[in-house]
Amino acid sequence: MLSKLDVAQNEALIEFCDNVKPLLDKPEQDLHFLLRFLQANNFDLAKATEMLRESIRFRRLWRLDDNLCDWKPPEVLTSYFPGGWLPGCDKEGHPVRVEPMGKVDMPGIIKSCQYSDLIKFHASISDQGLALCRDFGDKQRKYLHSFTLIIDLQGLGLDFMWKPGINTYSELINIQERNYPELFNNIFIINAPMFFSQIFNFIKPFIQNSYDKITILKDDYKEALRKYIPIENIPACYGGNLVDANGDEYCRQWITYGGEVPKHYYLSDDGTAISAMRSKSPPLNLLLDEFKMRINDLISNDPCDDNNYLTWLKCYDFDLKKAEEMFRRNLEFKQKWRLDDKIIQWIPPVALQKYFPGGWLPGVDVEGHPVRVEPLGNIDLRGLMHSCTFSDLLRYFVKVAEENAHKCKVLSAK
Repeated sequence: MLSKLDVAQNEALIEFCDNVKPLLDKPEQDLHFLLRFLQANNFDLAKATEMLRESIRFRRLWRLDDNLCDWKPPEVLTSYFPGGWLPGCDKEGHPVRVEPMGKVDMPGIIKSCQYSDLIKFHASISDQGLALCRDFGDKQRKYLHSFTLIIDLQGLGLDFMWKPGINTYSELINIQERNYPELFNNIFIINAPMFFSQIFNFIKPFIQNSYDKITILKDDYKEALRKYIPIENIPACYGGNLVDANGDEYCRQWITYGGEVPKHYYLSDDGTAISAMRSKSPPLNLLLDEFKMRINDLISNDPCDDNNYLTWLKCYDFDLKKAEEMFRRNLEFKQKWRLDDKIIQWIPPVALQKYFPGGWLPGVDVEGHPVRVEPLGNIDLRGLMHSCTFSDLLRYFVKVAEENAHKCKVLSAK
């Protein structure tokens, strides 16, 4: 794989390796690993670096590196989410996975597990694929980083178009694309129903990296599969000779075929409420830890209360990138105007004290928050502008905000 790079690509790989070296802490994050991120971004160093950073952050947030190989998925996923690894390989030596998605009960799956379980489950499948690539590659004395996937849509019904279901499935595909680039050698879709084009158009935006690996096979798919996979490694039900230890042509020893999920697995009968709308963010403590790690260079010498950081996250709807960007901007703004923590002790000019309307009431509202009154209808703004500097006005407004934060902290402690 590395030997096929031209001079410019090889130089880009070396530079990429130097740029991201501080981010890497695992033996499998080698040159081949980095090359996949470069290839997924057409050797654009900036895009590849950002993609790798976000992938590492994503895996850290969802704890995908914490013994994922030892994680035990919920029984409903192992028993009813279709898929499995075949014991053999394709003609190029890559592992082969079969996913009979036509038999998936997506509403039942969604009603029966947490979103975090689905993320871990799909991440574990990708990690299994990479582990098999290493094993197969060692036996064949060559490097493998991708596997062949057969998606069987036989039996797929319109219930797959159920919005929470197809949205969740699209998100899982997107997560796989962003965190496991160049994972597929080939993707063969067989037994596609008439309405498959609607599904494909919906998920197409999420599969940009893998789009050119997809082949939609027609009725002669059995013959087509044999061009890529040895006949002895293709399940008999798909035109090969492979059967499992029980003589089953569907190879159920290795492949789960899904089916309707029994209702005793349901966490709630309201699938939309329980999974499509709930728990799509990592646990709050994980988000908080990640946010503090992102801004560690700013807070290492002057850490704040966790509630302060949590306020930033809440303000930007737990968007880590946006919260970090605005936190850094806020700090730069404070440094530029010398708005440090001592601003709360700052004594404003007499003109502001006497003529800027406003003051804190001694009590609180019904929810326990501080209350401030500002009769701005009586403000002489022109007079104030002639009586103090812009810096004084700015410091005054920041002082009021800091007073509010201090009062909230005191009230919370009571």
